[in-house]
This record gives sequence, C-alpha cells and structure tokens, in this order.
Amino acid sequence: MTARDLTRKRLVLALALAVPAVFFAVVFATTGDRLVPITLAAATGRVTLVEERRQSLLFISVAATSLISAFFASSLIQRQLDANRRLVLCGYRAAELIAARLAVLLGIIATTALYTWLALGLFSSPRFPGGVLLGLTVGAFVYGCYGLLVGTLFRNKLESIFAIVVLVNIDAGWLQNPIYYQNAASKWLIEALPAHYPSQVAYLAAFTSDRVGALVAYGLAYGTALLLAAIALYVRRMRITR
Repeated sequence: MTARDLTRKRLVLALALAVPAVFFAVVFATTGDRLVPITLAAATGRVTLVEERRQSLLFISVAATSLISAFFASSLIQRQLDANRRLVLCGYRAAELIAARLAVLLGIIATTALYTWLALGLFSSPRFPGGVLLGLTVGAFVYGCYGLLVGTLFRNKLESIFAIVVLVNIDAGWLQNPIYYQNAASKWLIEALPAHYPSQVAYLAAFTSDRVGALVAYGLAYGTALLLAAIALYVRRMRITR
C-alpha cells in the first residue's frame, strides 16, 4: 500500500529524479579542473590534491542522496498515521506495519543511491566506483532512518520538512565538505553528524586506496541507532490505551 502510494505521486518522483541532475549540472557549470587540497578525516588528516570539480560533484551527490532519502522516509512513516492506529485496533501489530514501511524504505534507499551514483558517473570517474556507491548507500540509509525518526516524532509535515532541511543543509550540504573541514575549529562536531561516515567512505573510495570497511560499519551502526529510536517511538504512537 505504501509503495503504491509513492508510485502514484508522479510529480514528487519526477522532482526526486531531477534533484541530482540539477545539482550536478550546476556544480559542473560553476567549478573548474584546478587542483585543490582537501583533508580527509578518515585518512588521519592527510592532505590530498584533487580536482575541484570532482570533489564538488562527490560532495553534492552525498547531500542529494541524503535529502531525497530523508524526505521519502518521513513521508512514508507520516502518511496515514491515524489509519494505522485503526488497523492496530482491528488486530494488526505495530511491528507488522513498521516492517512493511521498512521494506519500502530499503527499496527507496537502494534506488536513490543507485540513481545518484549513475548520474554522478556521467560527470566524474571515481577511482573505486563500487566504494562510492557503497558510501552513497550508507548515506541514504542513515538519513532514511533519520527521516523515519522525524516523521514519527512530528505530526505535521511542515515541522518534518524543517527538521530535515536544516540538518541536511548544515551536515551533508556544508560541514562535511573536506575543504571546509581542514580549517574547522570544532572537528569533533563535524565527525559526530550523520553524514560524516558516509561522506568519508565516498571520498576515500573516490580519491584514495584506503580501506573503508570500518567506516561502513560505523555508518550502519549510526543509522541503526536512529532506526531503533524511530521504531520505539512508532510503537509508542501506535499503542492503544484500553
């Protein structure tokens, strides 16, 4: 039912498909091929020289993936909340309802990451494309789980949109940029944000030969913590007082 609802929103799907393409086109038109130094936190602060355009495209791809996944996840959990409570009254378990939404969410995560990765490939060629796809997938998972939490926490769409836009813009759309990171004063704050591990996975795969297994595990653990919080809150919201 939830998957069918999403496919019926053709304008929303079209906008979701357009976001990465528009972001990449703007970056491609406003950046050059000059080499810029970047500092990767996961590479023990090592400074790496990369092309400005390649770095910007990868940075914006993580931001686009995070934004799309969070919005879809929030809408997925927030829609028909009252109807779901009636289903619980009819005998359905809250666990069954959340499981159905999690299945749809996994499909959203995989589709968003794959589409953004394919679009990125039209503009840039990373060193290890599979690693970049993995980073985008982890980013979509983390922010998808954040979207679930936001959608469960807030009853109105406006609050959910505000919570998503603010964090995505500050985190994936600003502080995770390695050019900014190298001169940041409070690096611990940047490293504590949701997009840190996914961004580092994508950057290391694109520009170095470093291993990313531990970073992937940390990112999945971060997303799982958000997911468990969302599930606990959802079950509480579905609880019927008799």
